[in-house]
Amino acid sequence: MFDALEKTLEKAEKEKLKRELQLQAAAAAASGAPATATATATVPTTTQGAPAIATPHLSLINQLYQGQMTDYISCMSCGYSREHTDVYLDVSVDIGRSTTLEHALSEFVTPEILDKDNRWGGCINCKPTKVEARKGFKFLSLPQILCVQLKRFVYDPNAMNRVKLHSKCMLCCSYRYTASQMICVVFVLII
Repeated sequence: MFDALEKTLEKAEKEKLKRELQLQAAAAAASGAPATATATATVPTTTQGAPAIATPHLSLINQLYQGQMTDYISCMSCGYSREHTDVYLDVSVDIGRSTTLEHALSEFVTPEILDKDNRWGGCINCKPTKVEARKGFKFLSLPQILCVQLKRFVYDPNAMNRVKLHSKCMLCCSYRYTASQMICVVFVLII
């Protein structure tokens, strides 16, 4: 979906730049003055060489869909914590054990305890010992429109294949109002 949007935006930017150059050339020709300025059209690219989305359009998408989340892991022995903050445009939640979307989101932010054979060896204060730790996600900011992907498949190690879940997950709509704006509206499309 985003690839098609990027291509459409890139094409629109190229056409807009081409029209502007044609208008400048026409204005110079109409005035009788020789065109002295030349312009070259370049398309911004990412580090992989793919076309980048133009900033004004990216800004609109970010304003609507972008939020911030922190991925953290903290030592339960000394309290040392390592965090990484990143932006997101959607959230992928597991619905295998959840009966509602609200429960699935709650499970998403519930920290995982790393213990027994799964202890954490990255605490700088407790090295070289592996310690029990708490690992999870925290939402720092929510977007105006939150896109939620429902993970409808799980991996079956016995069959060495993915298996589709047939459990039901209720998708509730919740409306909360403040004096000036609506806080949350949930629209759901399941394909």
